[in-house]
Amino acid sequence: MNINESFDLVFYLNLATDQNARFSMEARLRELGVSAERFPTINGDSIRPRYVSNKETDIRWQYARYLTIRLALREARRRGARSVCFLEDDLIFHPNFKEIIKTIHLPEDWGIFCFGCDHQVAPDWIEGRIVRLRKAMFSHAFAVRGRDINRLLKFIRAASVRGADYGMDRILSETQDTIRAYGCFPNLASPPAYQPKKNGKYQGEYSNNGVQRFRVNELSDILERMATNRIDLVPGQTSLNAVKKVGFLFLTKGDLNHPEIWREYFSGYEDRVVVLSHPKYPKHVKSSVLTDTIIDQLIETRWGEVSLVRATRNLLSNALEIDDISHFILLSESCVPIQSLGTLLKRLSLDSRSRFRYGGYSRGTPIQKSRAQRIREIPERCWVFQPQWWLMDRKMALFAGLPDFTHLFEDVVASDEMYFGSVLTYQGIPLEGNVVNQPITWTWWEHDAGSPSAWTTLESSRHGRGILEDMVNSGAFFARKFPPGADIGKYGLHHES
Repeated sequence: MNINESFDLVFYLNLATDQNARFSMEARLRELGVSAERFPTINGDSIRPRYVSNKETDIRWQYARYLTIRLALREARRRGARSVCFLEDDLIFHPNFKEIIKTIHLPEDWGIFCFGCDHQVAPDWIEGRIVRLRKAMFSHAFAVRGRDINRLLKFIRAASVRGADYGMDRILSETQDTIRAYGCFPNLASPPAYQPKKNGKYQGEYSNNGVQRFRVNELSDILERMATNRIDLVPGQTSLNAVKKVGFLFLTKGDLNHPEIWREYFSGYEDRVVVLSHPKYPKHVKSSVLTDTIIDQLIETRWGEVSLVRATRNLLSNALEIDDISHFILLSESCVPIQSLGTLLKRLSLDSRSRFRYGGYSRGTPIQKSRAQRIREIPERCWVFQPQWWLMDRKMALFAGLPDFTHLFEDVVASDEMYFGSVLTYQGIPLEGNVVNQPITWTWWEHDAGSPSAWTTLESSRHGRGILEDMVNSGAFFARKFPPGADIGKYGLHHES
C-alpha cells in the first residue's frame, strides 16, 4: 500500500492554536513519504454547553472531534473523492511503518480501513496483516471509501438523534456490521499512551508501543494464523503454543560440560523433549545427550560475530520442521537446569508465552547503542537488546527465525544479543503481551566484565552463599557458566521436588 496512491484525500487533523503539533506531524509525514492536507480541528473549548448533555471538558472535546470528522467527510464528498484518510496530529506510527505498509493491500470490498484500533471483539484474520473488524474502537487513523461516506454520515446523524455520546470511536464500531471494515494487525498507528484529561493525564487504551492494553488474550490466535498462514485454526482450541514438546537447542563449542545433570533432567520426559545441537567442534561431542543430535547445517562460528546468529537460525530452522515442538530453548554447553523439567512444563502449561529479558534502545548501554547505530536500515525505536539465550513459543519462533536479516548485522559485534528481539519489532510483531520479560538463564556479571562469571564451586567463592540464593530466587529455569568439574550438581536443583 502507498497511502497517497490508495486514498484520493489524506487529511491530518490539527487544532489551529497547536502549531507545535502541526510542525511535528508534518515532519513525521515527510519522513514517511506521505503528502497530507491539514484539516482544521474544531476547538472543544468553543463548544457551548447547550450542545452537549455533559458539561465536562472531555465531552466537549469529544463532540468537537465528532463535528470535525463530519465536516471532513462532507468536504471529501463535495470534492468527489473516491476515498479519504484521516490522521490525528498526535499519532504514534510504528517505527518501521514506511516499510511495513508496503506489504499491505486493501481488500477489494473495503469500506472502512484503520491503521490501528482497540479490539472489543476478536477480529477475523483474512490474510497477511489484514483482519476483518467485528467490533473495534478507533478514530485516530482510518480511511473511508467514497461510496460509503453517505452511509457513515447517516450513522453519525443517527447517533446525534439518539442522544448517544458523540465519540467517533463508538460510532465507527457500530458501523462494522453494515460497512465492511478492515484493519492492520498488529497496530501500525495509535494515539499516545498518555492522553490529556481535565485533571492531568490518564493512561489510555494503548501502550507506548501502540499495543492495546485490554482484552489482549482474545488476539493471540490472530498472530498464530499470521505465523502459519492458516485460517482453519479454531480460536482457543488448537493453539500452536499449547505445550507439546520442547526443543532444546544447544549452541556449543563441543560437548556439554555437565551431561550427567542433563541426563537426569530429561529422565522420564523423553517423549516431551527434542534435542538438537550445533557444536563448533563436532568431534568433541562424546556424551549420549548430544550424540545423534547434531544438525547437518554446521557453520564456522566466532565469538561476537553474526555467525553465531546464523548457527542459531540453523538450529531453529531444523527444530521448526518438527511439528510437535511447541517451544524452543537456546542454551550453551555451560548451562545447567536449576529447576526441574516438570516445573518448566507446568509453567508453560499455565502461561505458554515466550520468555526472555528485553529492553528497548533507550535502555541500552552506550556500547549497545553505538553498535546499533551502525545499522541505518533499522529504525532506532525497533532496536531491542536481549540476552543470547531465550525461550520462544512457536509463533514467535516462526516470525523470528524464518525471515533472514543477518546480512544487516555483518559488522555488528555481539549481534546475538540484539538480533531476535529487534527483527521481531522490525517486522511489526510486538514483544509486549507476547513475551514474558524475564530471563530464562541466570548469569552473574561483574562490573565492567566482558563476559559472565564462571563458577567451579559456589560455597568457596568470595561471594559465598549469596550467589546460590540469588540464582535459585531468580525465577530462571537455567544458569551459566559452569565449567566441567563444577559442583553445581550436588545441590540437585534440577530434580523433581
